[in-house]
Amino acid sequence: MSYGGKMKKIFLPLSIIFYLFLLMQICNAETYHLANDFSSVNNPSSVWSYGWSVTRGDEFQIFTKSFTHTNGTFAWGDTSSYLGVYYNPTDEEIYSISAYHKPHGVTFHPGSNGQNAIIRWIAPENGIYLINTVATGIDNVGPTTSDVSILHNYQVIWNALINDFNESISFSNTVFVDKGDSIDFSCGFGGNENSTYDSTNIDVTINKLEECNTTDSDKDGVTDEWDECPSTPPDSAVFSNGCRANNLYNLADEYNQLSITYIDLEYEYKELSISVNNMFTQDQVEEMLINILSWGDCDGDGKITLQEIVKKLMIISGIKSVKE
Repeated sequence: MSYGGKMKKIFLPLSIIFYLFLLMQICNAETYHLANDFSSVNNPSSVWSYGWSVTRGDEFQIFTKSFTHTNGTFAWGDTSSYLGVYYNPTDEEIYSISAYHKPHGVTFHPGSNGQNAIIRWIAPENGIYLINTVATGIDNVGPTTSDVSILHNYQVIWNALINDFNESISFSNTVFVDKGDSIDFSCGFGGNENSTYDSTNIDVTINKLEECNTTDSDKDGVTDEWDECPSTPPDSAVFSNGCRANNLYNLADEYNQLSITYIDLEYEYKELSISVNNMFTQDQVEEMLINILSWGDCDGDGKITLQEIVKKLMIISGIKSVKE
């Protein structure tokens, strides 16, 4: 499946991510962590690069100078100002002038003329990526008054202000990207239009989400690696461990996960009592299960795949540029 241009601005809310985990097994194919991947030698380095722009959304310009401060932090940036991206390589917090640099933490600082410090990630391949970001003000004198944005191909997808020392802002969401797309984490000087005391710690983790591609010998929707009942009969509702669900009281197991596959309601549930946990009637629960399958099962095979859910979300979001 490929996606048109509009797809780049669509997110999957966390509630949808929860249901993806509920209905299928999701694997983190790759993980990228800003601090763990930080390079003091190369810029760019793998998927990461460190740079700046004149104002937010302007052309990305890569830092060509690197240096080590007397306080022990390493930096890519402008030696004549504080504009730059900094890294503390030690196991201890470093206090410098007015900023507390976290152990093995990355900090960026805007320029005095409104320049934005930028950390850029380049997508290595097409896919759905979960981005987790936390930014924290680490200047205790000013205190910190910075603003942080995330941009996808120069378009702002998130922005928030920091107005105090130790104040944190966070972003957690999924983004559809094509190979070569840029995700920029940008730091400006905030509402006071002054870059003094605006050192901001930034923690970023990016995970590529994929549906696990492993063998399912008994075709119950649970892969053999996790299947504790490898010979489940066809046309069964099963727990996430691959064992058959005997009644609706136990459809959600101790991990609150459910695999729905080839459900024959009349066969499976004819012995059910009238109510389920005194909350829903048998008919209501059966209707919910039918609705889940009818909503997400595009090809009618009795299973809901990641691609099918994405396709449905695109349709209900008004995305027209869907190509099989």
